[in-house]
Amino acid sequence: MPDVVTILTKDPKSVPTTAAWLAALAAVTMLIESNFLEHMDIAWLGFPIWTPGTPFYGQWYRALASLCTLGSLSFSTLISVYFIASTAVPYELAVGRALFFWHMLLGTVAVLGVCAIGGVVPGRGYPEFYFPAAALAHYIETLHLCYQPDYVVSIMGVRHVKMKHVPLFHMGYGIFMDNRWINMGLLIGYVVGHFVHSNFKLFPWLENPYLALAALAEEDNRGAPAAAPRREAPAAAADDPAATRAEGPVALKIGDAVTFAFPDTSANAPLTGKRGVVEALPGGGDFPDRYVVFLAATADSGQRRLAVKREHLEFFARGL
Repeated sequence: MPDVVTILTKDPKSVPTTAAWLAALAAVTMLIESNFLEHMDIAWLGFPIWTPGTPFYGQWYRALASLCTLGSLSFSTLISVYFIASTAVPYELAVGRALFFWHMLLGTVAVLGVCAIGGVVPGRGYPEFYFPAAALAHYIETLHLCYQPDYVVSIMGVRHVKMKHVPLFHMGYGIFMDNRWINMGLLIGYVVGHFVHSNFKLFPWLENPYLALAALAEEDNRGAPAAAPRREAPAAAADDPAATRAEGPVALKIGDAVTFAFPDTSANAPLTGKRGVVEALPGGGDFPDRYVVFLAATADSGQRRLAVKREHLEFFARGL
């Protein structure tokens, strides 16, 4: 086995955020269909919620509740849920649970902000401004599209399209099946998704907050003399059930920032000096003797998840 192995997928059961969202969509839809809730009870109203004197002041629960409905139960709703499962699940598998939750949080804030502004602009109102779940779903699709444009999505097992063509499918479906020439949810999600992804390229720490810790540690050590000893974290206690195995002077833990170190003659020499974040420890799975390290996207390559032996990793900073 080579020194570095690129990991393409993770455990298919590790999609808690997507699973929770789909469960919430199903539960809220059933409550609405049984007349226990009305759509207006959970609509996102934006500015009136934080404006004193309005009847909706302080109803912050609407921020999350409005993300849990795609409208009344219909074939179009089922299609939307199907695409959430088809695109959000593989994206969460690809980036991991923690980063997917972070990306969802960024998208939620951005989508709610855009919908709050759109809801008060004079002119024609769009239901997507008040029920932004569709926009959030298209936001996740867009992030997946940006990372893997050639990923193939099955449409009910009848047709297969690449991620980069999925927005065209949504546009066509809206025109011919729902008689909608403007899909505002798609537009909001597409714009927000590309905006967030472009900022991931400019600020890698925004894509992976763990990298911010490494950047701060590097700033702290910038003026240190060359002969200064490398900072090392204490080894994990032997009787700690959550302790990591100590290989070398430092016991790496999940979330630690590490630096790749390969000999000049190695095929992986270009990785030397690059920093990543430990996501999984040795001891199980397909790589029992390797650490799984996340490497953020750069101008030369996309984000990667690598399985690397301890001897090629140098501890840089303790994780959060």
